Amino acid sequence: MEETPFPDVSTSAVDWQNSYIMIPNAYFYRDFGIIITGGKEYFKKTNGIFTADISSKLVTAKIEFIPFDDQGLNTSDLTMDVFDIICASWIRQVNQAEEAIWISTDDILKARGIKTQKSGTGRRGGYKAKTRKKIASEISTLANMWITIAAMQVVKQSLNKKNTENFIEKTPALIIVDKVEKENKKGKKIDYAWKFRLGDVFADSIFGKNRQTALLSNKAVEYNHKLHTWEKRLTRYLSWIWRNRQATGNYMQPFEIKTLLKAIQEKVNTKHPNRVKDRLEKALDTLQKDEVIAGWEYEKRHNEEKIGKKGWIKEWLLTKIVIEPPTPIFGQYAKIRKFKEKTIKKTAQKDDTLIGELNAIMQSENLSKLQLSEQIGISVDQLSQILTKHNRKKHAKTIDKIQRWFKQKDV
Repeated sequence: MEETPFPDVSTSAVDWQNSYIMIPNAYFYRDFGIIITGGKEYFKKTNGIFTADISSKLVTAKIEFIPFDDQGLNTSDLTMDVFDIICASWIRQVNQAEEAIWISTDDILKARGIKTQKSGTGRRGGYKAKTRKKIASEISTLANMWITIAAMQVVKQSLNKKNTENFIEKTPALIIVDKVEKENKKGKKIDYAWKFRLGDVFADSIFGKNRQTALLSNKAVEYNHKLHTWEKRLTRYLSWIWRNRQATGNYMQPFEIKTLLKAIQEKVNTKHPNRVKDRLEKALDTLQKDEVIAGWEYEKRHNEEKIGKKGWIKEWLLTKIVIEPPTPIFGQYAKIRKFKEKTIKKTAQKDDTLIGELNAIMQSENLSKLQLSEQIGISVDQLSQILTKHNRKKHAKTIDKIQRWFKQKDV
């Protein structure tokens, strides 16, 4: 029996061949993602409703999952993949918060890099019915997620002051306006495409006064949600933190290892702590290979001989790692740079020439900031500060060291 052809609906026009998608970067979007990927452990069930708190210093808020019929709560990294793709499609296509667009299971599967099965004898090509059904289930879950914000810290533009405003706003994460179904081989109707818009809480973060979006590598939604959770969550965290660091330009600020582990919701295996170290390093190597990051290294060389000895893990967790963003991140956020540059003005043509020479060397010799800083003998954070013209006087000694390196290089 042949499958019924899909109804002809106008689905999303996002070009998923690009390496990056644009997603919301509001703080509660990040918190929403942590709760969703963490699953049931963050929720408490009361009177049939699952509730999770996402309050912080900036916002008082909660997530509620209100099941439909016998629907259970089963969120994971895949759920957030679907939501990121939905948000990216919506941001790309709409011009106002109330506008709705179409998206299909096939759009989402294509965005995740899932290959269609080839047609064969007695078999149609395309995606498997059970694969489409799983995506439909994730969208149903998201449509039944409600976000309530009771208070939020906002900036009064005229006074440039932060004030907390108390108000109640409760909206679903996703508003389904219309949908298209298809029948499977058993004659059961399955959701295939949806006309949707983002709930007001997320829509306001895109079209409101405090609009902020972030670049997210496509790899975040392409990595397998069961096999590559470390890579997937690190990619999302770095996307969020780099967008926030845009305000100061301090992209190369090192991360404590315990901070990275907390960000991706991973704990140290006390019986086999070396496995955590190996897994983190493997994840970072993968991100570098896939160009999610330009490079990474320990801020200071740690003594490998200590690894495995009593108490080594505590010291390792406090060790710092420098992670360099890829070129597109610098390029995108340079357009919207807001931080006040404590630099010398046009009279400092000498410094501008220095920056040009450093950039030229990185380009001609295909060096990352990490590699160049190592050759010069300075920290990557110092090099980054020089290249962004940030607080130049503070780094006079570093500039002298760079200039001496240039002279030695020319010999």
